[in-house]
Amino acid sequence: MKKFLLVLPLLGGFVSYILVRDNIDIYNTISKPPFAPPGIVFSIVWTVLYLLMGVSSYIVATSNSPYKKAAINVYLLSLILNFIWSPVFFNHRSFLLSLLIIVLLIILVLGTIRIYDKISRLAAALMIPYLIWLFVAFYLNAGIIVFN
Repeated sequence: MKKFLLVLPLLGGFVSYILVRDNIDIYNTISKPPFAPPGIVFSIVWTVLYLLMGVSSYIVATSNSPYKKAAINVYLLSLILNFIWSPVFFNHRSFLLSLLIIVLLIILVLGTIRIYDKISRLAAALMIPYLIWLFVAFYLNAGIIVFN
C-alpha cells in the first residue's frame, strides 16, 4: 500500500482525464480571466504536482509517526475531491460547484500540510506547490464564473 501511494495521484489524474477528455476543449471556448495559462500548461503542472504529492504521501506513510494515519486520511480525501473536480467542471460545466470543491480542497490541503509538518518538513514542503496551484485554480475558476 505504501508504494502504491507514489503512483496513486498519477493514476487518479489519468482516470480523471479519461473521464473528461471528450469535454476538455471547453477550456479553449469559454471566456477566461486575464493571465489564464494555455491549456497545455495544465498537463505539465499536474504531472509534476502529482509526482510531488505521491512522494510526499510516501514519506508520511513510511514514517513511524502516530499522526500518519490521520495525515494519509486527510490527504486521500483531498485526492478524491481533486479527481472529482474535473468531471464536475468539464463534463457537467458546473462552475460554481467546481469552485466550491476548490475551496474545500484548499482547506484540506492546508490541513494536510499542517499535519504532514508534524511528521516531516520535507513532506509538508512538497505539498506547497500543490497549494499554490490550487489558488491559481481558484482564480481561474472564479474568473470563469464571472466571465461566463
